[in-house]
Amino acid sequence: MSFDFSQRAGLEYLHCSQLTQRGYQHGFGCNWQGSQASTLAAFQSAFDVKRIFAPRQVHGSDVLRVPFHDASSADAVIAERSLVGNAVLIRTADCVPIIFVGQKSVALVHAGWRGIVAGVIEAVLRQDDVFTYALIGPCAGVCCYEVGAELISALAPTSHFREAATPGKFMLNLEKIVIERITRVSTNIEIEAAQICTICDRRFASYRRDGTTARNFSFVVL
Repeated sequence: MSFDFSQRAGLEYLHCSQLTQRGYQHGFGCNWQGSQASTLAAFQSAFDVKRIFAPRQVHGSDVLRVPFHDASSADAVIAERSLVGNAVLIRTADCVPIIFVGQKSVALVHAGWRGIVAGVIEAVLRQDDVFTYALIGPCAGVCCYEVGAELISALAPTSHFREAATPGKFMLNLEKIVIERITRVSTNIEIEAAQICTICDRRFASYRRDGTTARNFSFVVL
């Protein structure tokens, strides 16, 4: 499978075209300009969505199922595909967005290093849902994501890092760590990674690069 950029009503996003053709409307949004309220309104209109379910993200491991209250906190959301007309959404700005796709349900995961340590990926995969595909969206890449030894220790055991040019620092590969975590729990999921660094690629919002409050919206329309 491959990733392609598409645009709808001025909103550019990355998606896996093969899954889109099979009826899975999804995307990893670029840095959509405007306030969060105006952006969500534009998204809702462009994709003909009745209601958006977007949790308050806290870098933890809690999993919510649609429907849920607007103020609910979690870093993973699971929705039945039968809930047609609704959408689920998460926000990232260097953390890893993951979309899990199954015949009956889908899941969106916000996986920063804290969420990975907390076990948010495992929490989703240990639910009763059966997922066939995992799509890993744009995130901080090993080319740019410099971290300290304390973060490497927090993520141990992992070998997905290398020494940085800065003494005592390391370049961390979050994408490979996510793949490692998925395959520890399930060997039956086909994994596709975008391999796009949000820090390098200015089409995407990056907190590391700009210190911005802007976010990239990842979504599935049911």
